[in-house]
Amino acid sequence: MRSNYSVTGLGSVPETIPEIITFEEMQHRYAGKWVLIAEHESDENMRVVRGEVLVHSVNRDEVYDRLKDFQGRSLAIEYIGTPPPEWAVML
Repeated sequence: MRSNYSVTGLGSVPETIPEIITFEEMQHRYAGKWVLIAEHESDENMRVVRGEVLVHSVNRDEVYDRLKDFQGRSLAIEYIGTPPPEWAVML
């Protein structure tokens, strides 16, 4: 069974310079997915302005399971897109 998640910057490939993108760019690239973001900038309301996407998946649990791999960093988890109507949302 193929997994629906991807990790950037990990594995046996040589380490690369992190790609820092705006939240707007994340919305274009990762629509309908959960993303784990290393925050590099947030606004006065603590919303992510820009950062590095560490993990993305359509499955929320796969993203949460990866939190332990990035301890000690300022992280955010966001769902990119409009939540389905059956989801309960806290603002």
